Amino acid sequence: MRYGLQKALSQDMIEVDTAATAGEAKVALRSCTYDLCLIDIFLPDESGLQLMEAIRDTCPEMKIIMMTSSDSDLNDDLNEKINNAKEKKTCHFLCKPFDLSQLKDVIFRVLKEDSDDQTVDWFEENFAIISRRRVERKKMSQKIDFCVSVINDGEVKRRTFTAETVDISDDGIGLLSPYPLKPSDVISFDENVGRKSGVVVWSSILNGQQCKTGIRFA
Repeated sequence: MRYGLQKALSQDMIEVDTAATAGEAKVALRSCTYDLCLIDIFLPDESGLQLMEAIRDTCPEMKIIMMTSSDSDLNDDLNEKINNAKEKKTCHFLCKPFDLSQLKDVIFRVLKEDSDDQTVDWFEENFAIISRRRVERKKMSQKIDFCVSVINDGEVKRRTFTAETVDISDDGIGLLSPYPLKPSDVISFDENVGRKSGVVVWSSILNGQQCKTGIRFA
């Protein structure tokens, strides 16, 4: 997921570094100054809340967005800590699943708070362009075929699936897919789409069956 987000945000000229663990993030924070940190509540070595507390000790001015799951996916202890953080307003929260436009909206609003920096003004202008593009997205409902590389028994094979389109714009397309596509997956389309290929930017599983995904045309 982090590589998909990095690629998508970098295309809007936002400089992004990634870390797989809290430990890697702490190393990066010692060598570079960042405006904002996007943290998942679940990390391999410690919770995102623990990382947030460490960041607050060393970089109190840094903006933080915490990505969380629904309450049903969290234990009582985590729910209590999240509620405390919300009351103290120590960071901003973004509940999964979310799409790229929602993430950019939150990033823009968080960076805008208490700041007159020219970088934020630049981002606001470009965010207006992103918003206009989102308005221009047209609903589209039809069956299309797409191909994606699948690893089966240690071999990479191209498989074809049939998906239902949700909407489309000049930049990308939304799909409901029977196959669980992942961010950074590269897929190719049939001739009905009008584009040959695209990259998965975000995806989420609906009802444990269909995968709703956003694809940026290549």
